[in-house]
Amino acid sequence: MCKRSTTDPLVRMFLHRYKLNLLAVPRRNARCGDVYLRNGARVSSAVDVTQLLDESITLPPQFDGEPLADISGSLSDGVSIKLGLGLLEGFLAAIGAGAIVSAVSAGYERSRSASLRFRFADATRDSIEPGSLGSVLEGRSLRESQPLVQAGNEYFITAAVVRSPSISVVAEDRRARRVDLGAEVMATANAHAGITLEATADGEVSFVGETPLAIALELYELRYDAEHARFSMLPQRLDDDVKTGKDASPVPVFVAPDDEALLAL
Repeated sequence: MCKRSTTDPLVRMFLHRYKLNLLAVPRRNARCGDVYLRNGARVSSAVDVTQLLDESITLPPQFDGEPLADISGSLSDGVSIKLGLGLLEGFLAAIGAGAIVSAVSAGYERSRSASLRFRFADATRDSIEPGSLGSVLEGRSLRESQPLVQAGNEYFITAAVVRSPSISVVAEDRRARRVDLGAEVMATANAHAGITLEATADGEVSFVGETPLAIALELYELRYDAEHARFSMLPQRLDDDVKTGKDASPVPVFVAPDDEALLAL
């Protein structure tokens, strides 16, 4: 299960070392300064922070492309072929390669793969320094006429976005032996514009897109004191996951069907 108490080495790297929320489905357009509104079991799509304030602000300088070698080098534990293909299909669809999903899935099934393991190569971090982000909110107030500003809202602002242009997959049989993706599937995928496949001698296959996708976010909770018209900004608690309610429709998720550590947006 993808809980914050998981022992999976890749998931623990995201959750514990970097205090990140994994995205249930990778996204193209996640940005620093995005705000997510939670009201009960409901979580909004991303909202530009400037749309919620009484006055416009200029966000602090953003630091782009910080390499995360430890994440790039970490391989997840194995998950069932069914769950693993769900994650892979979500990533391929997000990079615009949905047309090859059927061929890739069929290739892994024909190879008698029992489980899949994952790695995000070339992971990078775009970030805004939290102190600077807090400083630009000084003296600002929520715009009460904005329809999204409602009593009972909780606000979470994005301070960092982790991206990767690729997802690497290791397929294993029931005896934990690595198996290769069929050559015909490799040819089919490589013929698709916008994606390339790279295979290593030890059976790892990387699906590489043209545009890095957001795979995780670092969030800070914004609390607004209406009486004094001021914000406070707090690191997200590890036991407080910003996610949709348990009754939400199921979506492809990272590593496991439990959404305790995921943003399902």
